[in-house]
Amino acid sequence: MKTASCTLIVGSFLLTALGCGSTSPDAAAPVTEIYDVVTANEQTLPVALPNSGSCTETGLNATVTLLAVGRFTATYTVREQCGTASLDHNGAFGGSYSRDGTDLVFHPDSGFKPRYAPTTPISGSVIGSTLTAISTPSGLHLTIAAHRR
Repeated sequence: MKTASCTLIVGSFLLTALGCGSTSPDAAAPVTEIYDVVTANEQTLPVALPNSGSCTETGLNATVTLLAVGRFTATYTVREQCGTASLDHNGAFGGSYSRDGTDLVFHPDSGFKPRYAPTTPISGSVIGSTLTAISTPSGLHLTIAAHRR
């Protein structure tokens, strides 16, 4: 089985649900809001993710946590299927965000592999209890919708 690069839903599949790592340096910061990703490109999770390789990748879940200190963490799980073998990859990435009314802009930290973790700002919004974000990791278009817990 090939090894998939670590991922975002928002990620990037996150955020637009999706970097490598399992813990956030901001873990002790007060949480403002937690959102669970429910759709990617208008399809309910789990959802097939765009992939140019011979294996398939499925986004299983993703969460975006907005911290009161202007930071965010996105976590995700992606399943890679190569023939009869499958492997779940868990990951996380973070960064800062700014909010202007309902509009959000996410600025991912550097140092993540770009397959799923975005390296450019991500536009989003929060309307009611729904967060939406649009990302283009590795040139792929990904729109997610997430509901507040």
